[in-house]
Amino acid sequence: MPTETTPDQTPDTNGAAAEETLNEGGVKALRAERDARKAADARVKDLEAQVAALSVSLDETKTAGTVAAEQAAATVAELQAKLARAEVIHTMRVPDALADFLQGETAEELTASAEKLLAAIPAPAPASDAAPAPLAMRPDPSQGGTPDPATTTDALTAMLIGAVGGR
Repeated sequence: MPTETTPDQTPDTNGAAAEETLNEGGVKALRAERDARKAADARVKDLEAQVAALSVSLDETKTAGTVAAEQAAATVAELQAKLARAEVIHTMRVPDALADFLQGETAEELTASAEKLLAAIPAPAPASDAAPAPLAMRPDPSQGGTPDPATTTDALTAMLIGAVGGR
């Protein structure tokens, strides 16, 4: 029989001699104990492999969680910058055509940029106090017929003058 080693003992050189001194029940018990020890050692190795695999999985999960948290933080920062930009454009009444010229990341920087931009735009001329009068509808003399005379006497006089050759 080969010699066996245990983690905390030296090789068992008296194993074969010990088996010879034991009766049949003792030998069976000794063999059963050795088999149980081998099974326990195999189970320990299996559990150690599982622990190692779970440790690797845990490290990967931590890394993935860290990456996801960094991505979420970057997205939040980007959205906050867009919100600050939109608020400054709205409150400062920056024209849409000029909104792309704003510079800065924070609300303060964007406000300062908007003030400089709006200061560079010439102010529109002030409107006069009196609004211009709407155009009145006037008749167009080139269209339509001649106006009817106000009385029949005027009509007769006009016909006579026209017949005689004018006055």
